[in-house]
Amino acid sequence: MNDESLERVCFPVTLRCNLRCKLCAERSPYYEKPYHPTFDELTVQIDRLFSLTEHVGKLDITGGEPFLRKDLSYFIHYIFDKHRDKIDKLRVTTNGTILPTNEFIEAAMLWGNSFYVIVDNYHVSAKSKDVCRLFKEAGVPFELRDYSGDLHCDGWVDYGDFSRKHSNTEARQLFHKCMVPKLGFFTCMVGGLVFPCAKARLLYEKGIASVYMDAFDPELTETGKRARLKALLGDEVIEACKYCNGLCEKSPRFTPAEQLNAYDIPAEPSYEEGSNKKMLFYTQTYNNEKTIARTIESVLNQTQKDDFLYFVVNNGSTDNTGNIIAEFANADPRVVSVVCERNDILGVLLLPHKLFNMVLVDENAYYCIVDGDDAIRESFLDNVLRIEEEFSPDMIVPGFRRIDAASGDVVNERMARTDLLISGPDKADNFYELRALLLCQWGKCYKLKSLRNKANNIFANIRGLLPKWYPGQDTIGVLNRFFLLDKVAFTKEVLYDYYLYPQSAVNTFYPNRYLADVVTLKIYKDFLAYFGPISKLNWDFCYAIYLSLIEYTLNIIINSPVADIKQKFEDIYNMLRDNETKTMLTLDADPEFRNLANRGSFIVTILNYMRGQSVNDDTYFLSGEIMAELVQYKHLITDWED
Repeated sequence: MNDESLERVCFPVTLRCNLRCKLCAERSPYYEKPYHPTFDELTVQIDRLFSLTEHVGKLDITGGEPFLRKDLSYFIHYIFDKHRDKIDKLRVTTNGTILPTNEFIEAAMLWGNSFYVIVDNYHVSAKSKDVCRLFKEAGVPFELRDYSGDLHCDGWVDYGDFSRKHSNTEARQLFHKCMVPKLGFFTCMVGGLVFPCAKARLLYEKGIASVYMDAFDPELTETGKRARLKALLGDEVIEACKYCNGLCEKSPRFTPAEQLNAYDIPAEPSYEEGSNKKMLFYTQTYNNEKTIARTIESVLNQTQKDDFLYFVVNNGSTDNTGNIIAEFANADPRVVSVVCERNDILGVLLLPHKLFNMVLVDENAYYCIVDGDDAIRESFLDNVLRIEEEFSPDMIVPGFRRIDAASGDVVNERMARTDLLISGPDKADNFYELRALLLCQWGKCYKLKSLRNKANNIFANIRGLLPKWYPGQDTIGVLNRFFLLDKVAFTKEVLYDYYLYPQSAVNTFYPNRYLADVVTLKIYKDFLAYFGPISKLNWDFCYAIYLSLIEYTLNIIINSPVADIKQKFEDIYNMLRDNETKTMLTLDADPEFRNLANRGSFIVTILNYMRGQSVNDDTYFLSGEIMAELVQYKHLITDWED
């Protein structure tokens, strides 16, 4: 740097980002509220920068992700109008996940060859090619950095945490080996403060080191600020080097843009903004670009506007889901966007608790999981707070309706007859009436402090029996909490809309799928047994549920386009041979349960299917074994034919 020039200035226009890179040099994913100045604040800062220097070799517009700013094109235009003659090159760096607007392209073209875009392709989105295509068609100079094969700069480095790592001598040696100053990655201006590098900014924010210059400091003259800036970019930066691993030739390299996942969520944010919130909503979603906006809008449209915080997790989506979530998060401070690296069902179970442990909320706050293709009513939170005031329950179970996603028709509704509170043995006594409301986790509300005090799992012995694809994981979670939490309230209001899709897990064929139904039956019986001997009514009810489940499974087996005849025969045979199926078919059941009274129809369905199949050498034996099983129950059929 000479007295009148800066070689390069990084100018972050936001620290918000739609990615969650573990080794982000700016540490964007680790902020509660990332830096995101207004347009006017940006213009004031850029004007102040050019009051301190007559020339910038390269002005680098960075983030976060700059394209998250809807006014980015206006800012590029503003710099052109006010400071074009002081800049050799203007560059914008993007992660290639958001398409540029026509307005941005028009602003970029004002600069001619003095402007270009760096498009980083981290292979977390398929959009980088489209981004480059738009620039190429418009004639906007760009460079695609593809982070596969030969990595840019051989990969990313880990600059380290905020602990001191070096003595004064070691820090000075690191400074002279580090490529940051050598490559010109020097000088960044954030919030009117000028730092020699991103690490210096982070250390300042942590109150550890003060290696910066306040461009708006009223105590310094313009001459004093220029002198301070010159000193800042010299040996004074070594104070920050004491806490940094540096970017050196022999620094260990890591895969670029590795995303934080459900097991790596940082513990740094406290989300203090949630300190007075009475509800934490949570959505974890994968490839729901067609429905996620509806889900988020249903939460944000609550009549209680300011009493909640909403965590929305992009669970490794490969479509536009992540960008949609990011847009909502940037527009509304109630939305906290989280990105996970992969689609992992365990994240649904583990991640909420990691996030909520970082939140300071009202002592009686609840949390609620909303599925990424469902919606809640505008009065959802109103009713939850009303129930809380009346009963102060540990768990709230709202009424819901099932909606056919294709037609929009309401399939059915489930709700309590009246608002009611139950506890202790009443849970078993009311199981027959309320079980249908406890099928899934969506929409259930749990008091956070109650959950933290009840960490046991009464179904720990069952989880080891579950197939990995078991579609009823959430049933276990709901019943576990229903049992453990002392006071559970049910609402008479329908507050949750559950959309039904043919491609959902409950409609998918898996070999030996019936085992999920056996496990579900065991869950119900174990749950009831915790309250003492199971009544005859509840015992028969459990097997009525089991019959409805295996009838559903049987329909999936018969109509599966992916399973061959032999696989279907094996599954039907195993289902019939299972002890729980035998118990259900021989049970002296209460006539209250109409499906048990008509369980012969289950046998008829199998019989008709078998009679319609052609038997070959692979299936001959199985066919005979199935028919031998069916014969045992011919008394259940009025028109049995041998």
